[in-house]
Amino acid sequence: MCRFGRLCGLVGLVGLSVWLIACGGGERIPGAVVVVGSGPTQVTGTPVAQGTPVSRIDANTFNISGVGTVLSPVNLDADNNGQLDTDVFVINAGSAPLGFPGFSTTDDAVVVEQIRARQQQPSVTVPINASGALLRNVALPPGDYRVRVNNVTIFSGGNRLRIGTMTYEFSVFASGGALRHTLPTRVRYRLPVVGEPVENVFLELTVDTAASTAGATGSLFVIHANGSIELTNVSVGTDGKVTFQSQPGGPNLGTVSTVTVSVLVP
Repeated sequence: MCRFGRLCGLVGLVGLSVWLIACGGGERIPGAVVVVGSGPTQVTGTPVAQGTPVSRIDANTFNISGVGTVLSPVNLDADNNGQLDTDVFVINAGSAPLGFPGFSTTDDAVVVEQIRARQQQPSVTVPINASGALLRNVALPPGDYRVRVNNVTIFSGGNRLRIGTMTYEFSVFASGGALRHTLPTRVRYRLPVVGEPVENVFLELTVDTAASTAGATGSLFVIHANGSIELTNVSVGTDGKVTFQSQPGGPNLGTVSTVTVSVLVP
């Protein structure tokens, strides 16, 4: 198993809208060919108060007064009284919950799924463009969610890292009288391509600093042909940063089947 450790002095995590592609050039460091990138995600969203009029169009489609049509993995009007059951955070169309500098996908949709639910784990499929931007609004009550997309490529300077399935797990939570989330506002990385050693590489995310006060923690899981990478319970720092940093040793990176990054409030 190839294991990652936390970079000393760097802590924390996320935000939400089109995740702007702003990738750096490819570079060679001793022993590795890498892809590098850095840039903001430009995520946007709209909080909507409990009791706002809402009508249900179908199982996962709703019309919220003052917002318009939204998709949601959960029933926003379970009481069937024409009002939102709770406050919700609407991720605006154009946001990209998985897009980041150098990201592209050949998939035309992401799956948004509620996790750690008491009973079932409801989900909704949301259309996206090649850079991961949502083509529909998505409304989420407080809770924990998973966004999943297949056939991802991370690229810079002619170098490419292909990933079978990429997943980001995040929370929508109340803090300071408002709904917040743990989606990244900025991403910075240096990642190896397949066949290169997993060394001198890192993934750094920046999230809402309220996640630190709420006790959020980050995790990284990578499954590749030559082994796996795992780091859990990385605290979110007061500056909103969390960094996963490689340690020497272990096998070279094999074909990557899954990457899962989590920033969740307990």
